[in-house]
Amino acid sequence: MMKTQRCFWILWSALLIFGILGSSAEAKILKWKDDTGKVFFTDDISKVPAQYRTDEHKKKLKRKFSPKGRASSKSSGVAEGKETSIEDVAPPESGGGQLKISDDAGEEKSKKKKPPIPHEGLIMETKAFLEQDVKAMDKLVSVFPSMNEKNGKYLALPLKKTVGKRMEIAAKIDQAEAPGLQPIADFLLDSAKKDEKFEVGGEDYLERIQQLHVRVKSELSRKKLYLKDLEDKLKKEEDTEEK
Repeated sequence: MMKTQRCFWILWSALLIFGILGSSAEAKILKWKDDTGKVFFTDDISKVPAQYRTDEHKKKLKRKFSPKGRASSKSSGVAEGKETSIEDVAPPESGGGQLKISDDAGEEKSKKKKPPIPHEGLIMETKAFLEQDVKAMDKLVSVFPSMNEKNGKYLALPLKKTVGKRMEIAAKIDQAEAPGLQPIADFLLDSAKKDEKFEVGGEDYLERIQQLHVRVKSELSRKKLYLKDLEDKLKKEEDTEEK
């Protein structure tokens, strides 16, 4: 009697244990079929291809990626802080268990290239020269308010040094066929030729150096106007690009 009762309790315990394990295993094992009708089993919902997921599969997957399940999603390769829908989770490749997440937010948007300013390099070069030249001539005119035979060379010689640069810029503008810069090219070429012919010394030197002084002051005003015109051209192009 005792032996029979003992066997009964052992059998009942075994059934109870296997029943618990069986129900637990059944809760984790997922079943799905492909297009050919072949049956597959898995314990990972993410391994079920999206096209074969049933409503029940999607509910389990949704719970997996809910706020409560984010701790476990870290080990699956799902980044926090990004919205991920069920359809975004692609079936893993064979041999890999990492999920692939499609995220358009991280893709770089193609930037439209701004159209180049016509003759921008030439405008910048001409502007830089005029800025430097105006600064130097302003200083000379202020230091020497009047010219005589002794100080005349301090005005004439610096002008001769810039003759080559003025001719170079004028030639570049002609070659570029830039109508908006042509008046500047004509002005620079004309002044350069006059300064190239100027000679220091001679019988009429005092008269000529005084005339040169007057011409330099007049040209300074024109250079400042041309300089402002170049600055406006660059600013106008920038404003057009922003719009």
